[in-house]
Amino acid sequence: MIFLLIYLALSAVLYAFLRKFTGKHRFVMPKSAVCFYVLTFTWGLPMTLAGAFTALALIASGRRPKRYKRAMMFEHGSSWGVSLGPVFISPASSEHVKSHEYGHGIQNAYLGPFMITAVAIPSAVRFWIRRAARKLKKAPASGYEDIWFEKSATYALPEPGDPRSGRG
Repeated sequence: MIFLLIYLALSAVLYAFLRKFTGKHRFVMPKSAVCFYVLTFTWGLPMTLAGAFTALALIASGRRPKRYKRAMMFEHGSSWGVSLGPVFISPASSEHVKSHEYGHGIQNAYLGPFMITAVAIPSAVRFWIRRAARKLKKAPASGYEDIWFEKSATYALPEPGDPRSGRG
């Protein structure tokens, strides 16, 4: 227990220090790769460890990862995706889902240990509820990105010409 408290305290100090170099008030890719990786492998360690173990299992089963920006990606043939820190699984045919799951990796760098309760669990529950509604032939009550954590993952890396990017 004491280790967890020390980890959270040190990580919070490091996060506060590095946060100055990562952007203003939204989840954007830290400008420095070093900053992204330091945040991911310290503050974001819980999800990063889950991603590392998943990557090892996938590699041991014969899957080969690909690099996607600053993350490790495994492709599959379905339409869903899952992000575990700097590792994510995504459909091979969807650039939108790849970018969205990568956005969750950026959220992990910002939210650290709170990623699990603030984003990962609610996102998974929401995914399964929406899937069940579609199987029951009921339209989901809201759009997929009508909740903050999905919207911020999708728009973490807007295209340069996108008006949301501010980089016209």
